Amino acid sequence: MRVLTCLTEDHNLLLVGLAAVICVVGSVVLNRLFEKNRRSSAKARLPWLFLGAMAGGATIWCTHFVAMLAYRPGVEVAYAPVLTGLSLLVAMVGCGLAIGIGSLRGRYMAPVGGVVFGLGVTAMHYTGMSAFTAQALVIWSAPYIVASIVAAAVGGAAAFHIATDD
Repeated sequence: MRVLTCLTEDHNLLLVGLAAVICVVGSVVLNRLFEKNRRSSAKARLPWLFLGAMAGGATIWCTHFVAMLAYRPGVEVAYAPVLTGLSLLVAMVGCGLAIGIGSLRGRYMAPVGGVVFGLGVTAMHYTGMSAFTAQALVIWSAPYIVASIVAAAVGGAAAFHIATDD
């Protein structure tokens, strides 16, 4: 499968491992901030929401950017600074919306927040990917794009559901 060979042959596996560690540690932090936000009074939620948006967004972005730095396509690459910065903002806003929605009372609010989280991750990812520049032809695969969006939305919904399963 092209995805696996791309990962094993075209990436620095040490940096991929670092991205995975960032992802796991950040996920634990985000889960705790999400839980703190859910259990707080309405008055106390805003600081937890802000911290969750910043920490979660930074985790998503750092995981993505370290993995992008791991990519070795065989040509010189660069990253457009404005789009790279915008991708960080997209991650933070998406995370804030997801935590805010996922913390609302209601049977389906956590999974809906998770879907928003997954869509925020994909929005950050494709914004960050549009910042990638190289003297090469980049070909996008529509089925892979659709699969990535669906997987992120379903995975996000499942993660938020599990995180709120009391």
